Amino acid sequence: MSYKKLFILSAFTFLSLQNIQAQTPQNKTTYGFYGGLNINFHSPNFTDPNRIISNNLYNVDSSTFSTNATSIGFAIGGIVNYSINDRFQLSGRLGYNGLGTKITSSSRRFTASDTVPINSEIDASLGMIEVAPLLRVKNVFAPAPLNLLGGFEFSIPFMTSYTHVDRTISGTPSPLLDGQSSQDRISNPIASLDAAMRAAFVIGADYEIPLNKTTSLVPEITFRMPFTTVSSNTAFDSWSVPQLRVGISLTFGNDNKMKDDNIPSNLDIQMDNIGYYTPDGLFTPLNFLKVEDIAYSELYPVVPYIFFEANSNKPFTKEYQSENTTARAGAFTLNNLQPDAISINRSLIDIIGYRMNANKQAQLTITGTTDGKTENKNTTIAKERAEYVKNYLMSSYGIEENRLQVVARGLPAKPSANTVPEAEAENRRVEFSSTSRDIVAPIILKSDNQRIAYPELIEFRPKVISNKGISDWNLQISQAGKSLRTFSGHGTLTPQRWQIRPNELSNSQINVEYTLTVQDSSGVKKEAYGTIPVEYLSSTKKRSEQLADKSISKFSLVLFDFDKAELTEENARIVEEQVLPSIQYNSTVTIIGYSDDLGEANYNQKLSQKRADVIKKVLEAKIRDAKYTAKGIGENVPIFDNTSIIGRHLSRTVQIIVETPKK
Repeated sequence: MSYKKLFILSAFTFLSLQNIQAQTPQNKTTYGFYGGLNINFHSPNFTDPNRIISNNLYNVDSSTFSTNATSIGFAIGGIVNYSINDRFQLSGRLGYNGLGTKITSSSRRFTASDTVPINSEIDASLGMIEVAPLLRVKNVFAPAPLNLLGGFEFSIPFMTSYTHVDRTISGTPSPLLDGQSSQDRISNPIASLDAAMRAAFVIGADYEIPLNKTTSLVPEITFRMPFTTVSSNTAFDSWSVPQLRVGISLTFGNDNKMKDDNIPSNLDIQMDNIGYYTPDGLFTPLNFLKVEDIAYSELYPVVPYIFFEANSNKPFTKEYQSENTTARAGAFTLNNLQPDAISINRSLIDIIGYRMNANKQAQLTITGTTDGKTENKNTTIAKERAEYVKNYLMSSYGIEENRLQVVARGLPAKPSANTVPEAEAENRRVEFSSTSRDIVAPIILKSDNQRIAYPELIEFRPKVISNKGISDWNLQISQAGKSLRTFSGHGTLTPQRWQIRPNELSNSQINVEYTLTVQDSSGVKKEAYGTIPVEYLSSTKKRSEQLADKSISKFSLVLFDFDKAELTEENARIVEEQVLPSIQYNSTVTIIGYSDDLGEANYNQKLSQKRADVIKKVLEAKIRDAKYTAKGIGENVPIFDNTSIIGRHLSRTVQIIVETPKK
């Protein structure tokens, strides 16, 4: 595409942005005026082709212009900004751009009967009509209203002139033509220069200062790097003009909050659906929650890793900030643990410290690793990570240094694929291995009588309609005035999953209540209420009504490495020692395979089915009479939060549920 076509296209874009003002809400578009000073950096290196070489009196050396020059020009014009969203804006500029300058040659010899040193000077007035389509990135350093600018400038020549003058150096005895001390050699329109259309890259920043609700003063600074030269004449090919512009604009309109106070808020919220997922991964509406007193045990896997920030020797803040580990260091017991796999694994370093104190003979190897990509083979940071954990165990739990071995390496022995950032982050870690299997063994929580909810995982699907956008939301779940769980966030409200822990619900028929609160960007707030019926089946009721009783054992095992369906030796031992003893001839065993959400969904479903089938085959070979069902549901029903590194590791699992009737 030619530069002229680009100029026309850019001008059309600018005019279109103006028309948008009449076609879209007032609050998306601002318009105004801009002005500024240009600092023009001329970098010539040419011989003026218009220089008179000789006449009947004199022979004249050619004039070579190679000295850089700086000039000041001005810019003025109109501006239109159109907001794509709260973060990005299209900005169009149409106006005048002044690039004129005076440049001089080094002294040349003007020869006749004698020699006269002269200086040559070009006085070029270069006025351009510019169109600048820019992208504006707003509030880069929020809350400061600093915005970044980037885009292009296209300009065509306008109001141009060009003069070449020779001057004698002061004090020389010989005159120029006709006794003059200076002689115009060229005094013609710019056409002799063949001024060309200008195209340049633009980068910069501005700072928005609101004067009132509709008016802003915006200082700005931009740098313009041309990829064209001043003239289309090949003699001037080397003459280019980068620019530094310091300017200010005055804009009118209100785009800051993407709202208009004159437009009333239209906020409507409701809980569209509440449901659960079947073993086949199908979402089903929930009619009531069933709570039953049963003998229950659950095995929670331990991921033997602590994850770290990129290029840092500190644990990953997003994963561990919710756990106040330091405050309880040295005072930790297993009684501190909540029946939640992610919460348990966030306490891993304290679990290891506690178990190392309980087993004085155990030795622990602490291996620091890197992602092998961003950090490459930086074994220094790997060692610092391992040392951080070692020092924590020594200072908080008094573990003797001779029981702790530090190792540093690049990628882990069994890395996650580092082709995607999420998997790459999983390799920045510290790994634990011990001479005692107890140190990194799974956590088992069990009770002869626990209240278990059916289903255990329910999903709230809210429906929100708003013309102002959502600012904040909150979902509060309670029973009998006791708060059970709170979910909150900013912006778009997505479905929320509630994993009901053992004994979280009361031993009563009291309904579960929920309150959904949503506030839009204009400050309008609305609430939606609802209840979920509860059916409670106590041990006493089962005995009095002679209802069948049962025991349930649940094993959520991290059995598989990234993208693998093979059972490791360690996890095969867990199946042998923990799962098999809970299975009787009359047990019903449900095996559900899961995966993380990295990769294609179809592939992940097949991978999860392979994982479930492997476990079924191992169990059936030992106890044939039990009833087995194996189902892989992949990533369709996230068993853990996959935005968490810990959650993704825990999702590479099979869940084994063993139900056994009591005699």
